[in-house]
Amino acid sequence: MKYHPTIKQFRKMSGKANLIPVYGELPVGNETPISIFRKLPQCEHTYILESTEKGGKLGRYSFLGTEPELIIRCKGKKAEIIGHGSTRVLSLGKRDPLHFLKDIMGRYRGIPDENLPPFYGGAVGYL
Repeated sequence: MKYHPTIKQFRKMSGKANLIPVYGELPVGNETPISIFRKLPQCEHTYILESTEKGGKLGRYSFLGTEPELIIRCKGKKAEIIGHGSTRVLSLGKRDPLHFLKDIMGRYRGIPDENLPPFYGGAVGYL
């Protein structure tokens, strides 16, 4: 499989951002997003996110993932951040959990790639 960007391109981009998408194309034949999802290691946080084109019945993009970098849980006035081998519990105080999530995601600077959909990584989950 050929990966994008090349190592040389990646190194050049790393000085401009801290979120660089690395991807490759994999022919899947008759597989569907669901059949591929079923083949992923089923950890507690394996997910599939499907999008549709203008509310239609056909999917436009499928995002599959497992073993996330961070897990963020908010309940009441507390936020729990799980990742990098540790768990931190923080007080939200009077802050809205969505503002807390926005602060965390604001730490990442991505580099857009014209070959990828507008969303190529970030916070995936539910409210």
